[in-house]
Amino acid sequence: MSVHALVLSGGGARCAYQAGVLRYIYTELAPELGADVAPRILCGTSGGALNGSWVAGYGSAPGAAVKLSKLWQDMQVEQVFTMTALDLLRTPRLLTRGGAKPTSSLLDASPLHTLVRGLFPAAAIRERVDAGLLRALVTPATEVATGRNVLFHQHHPDHPLGEFPYPIIDVRPVELGPEHVLASAAIPFLFPPIAIEGRLFLDGGLRLTTPLSPALRLGADKVMVIGVKRPFEMRSADALAEADVPAPSLAFLAGKALNALTLDPLDRELRAMDRLNGLFAWGQQTYGADFLDRMNEIVVPHRGAPYRPVDAMVIRPREDLGKVAAHSFRSRPPDASRATRFFLRMIAEDEKEDEADALSYLLFDRGYTGEVERLGYEDARDQCEALAAWFG
Repeated sequence: MSVHALVLSGGGARCAYQAGVLRYIYTELAPELGADVAPRILCGTSGGALNGSWVAGYGSAPGAAVKLSKLWQDMQVEQVFTMTALDLLRTPRLLTRGGAKPTSSLLDASPLHTLVRGLFPAAAIRERVDAGLLRALVTPATEVATGRNVLFHQHHPDHPLGEFPYPIIDVRPVELGPEHVLASAAIPFLFPPIAIEGRLFLDGGLRLTTPLSPALRLGADKVMVIGVKRPFEMRSADALAEADVPAPSLAFLAGKALNALTLDPLDRELRAMDRLNGLFAWGQQTYGADFLDRMNEIVVPHRGAPYRPVDAMVIRPREDLGKVAAHSFRSRPPDASRATRFFLRMIAEDEKEDEADALSYLLFDRGYTGEVERLGYEDARDQCEALAAWFG
């Protein structure tokens, strides 16, 4: 019997897209298939950690996916962060240790802390893990002091996540709580780091944007990845097609840096998975059906987990969410305080007129997140046959 995993990449406000995909799967596809499509393994980073914890807690429970979508459809910026006029004036202190009260972030994320603490389904996750309905929920975060990627995870006793053979990755079993989601979602400089057991943590996407490896080590042989960015080939082709490239602004460069740091590894990981699948198929054809078993006898003592062929299903936006953010902001400014709107306007006006990568992470406004959620639903619906075959 196949073991399904759901992997949700990070991307701030872009993660509304994942809620739309999940809404289609749970409200339309699952009833048609007459099957429980809840994954046994869940891995989510940053905003994907919030979505992942919700699915981990409620699975296929009636109405759960609709409630998650409703959260994103009705999102308001000041449910996530606030900024006052005083915050704008003291922004330069981010670069210094001066002043009476140095700050570690540009934005006040206390509304997000309240939101996540109210939403995190700790008891429901515990019940589903104890019942064996969920093997594991993995929430990565980056440890500030060491730069290590820490894989916070809650797992069933029969399915531990073994140690990785890399010192940069620390496997840490815990009973997950809202602080782990907040740590995974703490975008550096923008949101403050989160203290867990005396250590500070930031966005897990800095090291492990799309946590495919934990899902595979937990035994998944079918992995669904819901990304929040178009494939690299499409993005690079559009970028190179531009004849005139003006001097880039700080916001434009910040958006591109966030893309490179927290989104692009998905393409690399998927290519690596395809290469391994090809190697396994070649080995079995060349050396016999037991090729993989013999290889794992050698590999497992060093790697800590066996290799297996993996059937991956990837759903990603067909539209550029940076452009969606730019259009949304210009056509309908968000409901927020004057200082918060001014901050977002500075980012929007500092980027290209038809592209707003930095803004697309921070525009937690229903005009944008509602549209992105709808795009996720439609993209999933357009892949209904492939999804049905993957679940079959």
